[in-house]
Amino acid sequence: MRRASDPRTVISAWHGLPYEHVDFLSGRQRLEVKSSSNRVRAHYFSLVQLTPPDISRLVVASLFVESVGGGLSLRRLFDETRNLIAAPVLLMQFDAAFYATLGAGWSDAMEECFDLELASQSLQFYDSTNIPKLEEPISPAVSDIRFVSDMSGTSPLPPESLRSAGGLFAAVVPSE
Repeated sequence: MRRASDPRTVISAWHGLPYEHVDFLSGRQRLEVKSSSNRVRAHYFSLVQLTPPDISRLVVASLFVESVGGGLSLRRLFDETRNLIAAPVLLMQFDAAFYATLGAGWSDAMEECFDLELASQSLQFYDSTNIPKLEEPISPAVSDIRFVSDMSGTSPLPPESLRSAGGLFAAVVPSE
């Protein structure tokens, strides 16, 4: 969010509850964010996450996140992101989503430090239709399907395609 070209648009699209199927939703645009600590683009998904309604488009943001002693703390990242928000309503929405996502361990998590440069440089976006997943039809008697999808062979979307889509997708592309 902090490096997005339009952080306010991204924050206003952030989910209200951590158990929602996608992280960000704005109209027909949906964004799911996945991170990996082992520098392999293999992420956990539910089948529901990768199966948006027909009129919607889902993009998956993938990045590498590693803990490092001298990195950027979650507390500092939180504070710097909050400073980008001028509207009180957005500030309340951001705080609520942030704390709900971290849950009861939020206080300890605030001291974790991460390699911001690695996360920034590794950020890539993928069209959900190109991500390997189970093919439908699946029996209606089977539910809550979860799996790991290795996206290593999947081509990322060029930033320009997200910018030209406008809305949430343009807003998440980092400023140059």
